[in-house]
Amino acid sequence: MKEKVYGGKLLRIFYATFPLNFFVGLSWVQKIVSVFVGIYKRSFWSRKQILPFIQQYEMNLDEFVVPQEGFQNFNEFFIRQKKEIIFSNEENIFSSPCDARLMASRFEDSIPRLKVKGKEILLPDLLGPFQKKLPQKGWALTFRLCPLDYHRFHFFDSGTAEKPIKLGTKLDSVNPWALESKPRIFEWNERQITLFHSDNFGDVFYIEVGALCVGRIHQTYEAGKLLKRGQEKGFFDFGGSTVVLIVSDGQKRLDLDPLILSQNALGVEVLVRLGDNLARWA
Repeated sequence: MKEKVYGGKLLRIFYATFPLNFFVGLSWVQKIVSVFVGIYKRSFWSRKQILPFIQQYEMNLDEFVVPQEGFQNFNEFFIRQKKEIIFSNEENIFSSPCDARLMASRFEDSIPRLKVKGKEILLPDLLGPFQKKLPQKGWALTFRLCPLDYHRFHFFDSGTAEKPIKLGTKLDSVNPWALESKPRIFEWNERQITLFHSDNFGDVFYIEVGALCVGRIHQTYEAGKLLKRGQEKGFFDFGGSTVVLIVSDGQKRLDLDPLILSQNALGVEVLVRLGDNLARWA
């Protein structure tokens, strides 16, 4: 499938042209753009953008909660909730925490790397102060969310989670052209990192990465409290964004679906939905 990128023509111009690429890469420019876009998307006037967006991307809202009076602004539509959240009851099944495009990277060396659009990112740089806890073997799962996706993310298993820490200062776009132009975007962008103590899969890092026009990353869980499988962890305000999970090997390891592995080996992301079964713990 060819991805429909929201605002794609404009983003391609900005990230493919050197002067504009440099300008949009300035932190203060990104902050100003994100703040003003966020204000507009939360205003009543943005309501007129909802129907054209639904039509352009041929969206079906039957699975979402729609207020009786309709969505009051575009951001309210953007952070819509699903009517039903379904996760497997099998303890060894690893399910998708969100709707996204998935790229899985296996690491088994002293400097673990994450592959994004054919480029490599060093995981220690992504984790910052958590890098000392980075396992030597495991999987890095990159879930890239586009503006048309459901923008809430969930816990794939029961367990407890620590408080998130915030890192990064930039807000580059995470669309395909931006990632190819600036492969270190994930290391620079604002992000929140949470250590999740999963009941069945060991300690897993959740990394939510912000992007251009993503004004806020909201956490809706309570640190230290018992969390249920499928429970909401948080959500992104308007914009494209990313969730990265780092799952370490233990006495068992993730056995990912062969379709994911075969397509990722070709450099192709796999479209997944919240609750989809991605792997077994074997």
